[in-house]
This record gives sequence, structure tokens and C-alpha cells, in this order.
Amino acid sequence: MEKSFFVNLGSRVFQIDESAYTMLDTYITNIRQHYAAQDPDGEIVEDFEYRLSDILWEKSQGLYALVTVEMTK
Repeated sequence: MEKSFFVNLGSRVFQIDESAYTMLDTYITNIRQHYAAQDPDGEIVEDFEYRLSDILWEKSQGLYALVTVEMTK
């Protein structure tokens, strides 16, 4: 049995399992580090988060389904 978390991503709340959370957190952290010099206010990262939110929302068909690693592919 895997843990799940509720996360706010791009102004939407998702329930996400631990593996998908780890993958998503690593991805966003890497984006934040890559753009740190040119994005001190975090606007670029915020745009990425909103787009990821849109993609996950579409894959879950607007339902509050559990986000899994399979959905992130």
C-alpha cells in the first residue's frame, strides 16, 4: 500500500501517490534550479505548474482521481 498526498498544483488540488509525488517534486525542483537566475519571482516555474495542472486535470477527466506515475507519462 502506497501513501498518498493532497497537493495544490496550479490552483487545483490533486490527490497523488507517493511515487508520482516524488517524480513531480523532483521535476519542479529541477525546473526551479534551472531558471533560478532568470526567474527570481518564480513566474516561469508557476507557468510550468499551471501547465502540469492542466495536463493532469485532462488525464483525470476532471475527476478527483488519484494521480499515479502512469498518469504522468
